[in-house]
Amino acid sequence: MNDLHVRTATIGDAAALLALQADPPGISRRDLAELIQQPLKQYPFLVAEQAGRAVGYAYGTAHRSLMALRWSVDARVEVPGNDPQIAAALYRCLIRHLGEQGFMAIYAAVSVHDENSADLHKQLGFAPIGIHQSIDVHCEADYWCLTLAARPAREEPVSFNVLQQRLDLCSR
Repeated sequence: MNDLHVRTATIGDAAALLALQADPPGISRRDLAELIQQPLKQYPFLVAEQAGRAVGYAYGTAHRSLMALRWSVDARVEVPGNDPQIAAALYRCLIRHLGEQGFMAIYAAVSVHDENSADLHKQLGFAPIGIHQSIDVHCEADYWCLTLAARPAREEPVSFNVLQQRLDLCSR
């Protein structure tokens, strides 16, 4: 795992990330490029590489559209084969960035049948907060939450673009 590197995604990563999905749900390279571009305005979208090849990705999106929940983020980590070391590296980087931005909580949905993912979320400090049946077309899921701060450190979260300019991000 020494050669694992986590970095900010670019639109040029779309084809490689699409290839990581075992069963892409009717999504095109253009759709994935837009998915990469949209979160990067406010949230991190990260790629894990090993030996120069994409092996996973993670990103954050708005938790809900309510203004009162603007300090909360939904997280998605995608790693083919569910390699826990790659998933953990992506999550740690994502958590660090979201914390630096001033977000208060990260939410994640985990398949009720995926004990490895549940264990990883526990190890990272997430707590289970409920079960959502039929959350998507694939499965039922547990919802997990990681609290980053008890109250906001600033009036509004800092955008990921601003954070990138200030910090040396994800070097591993």
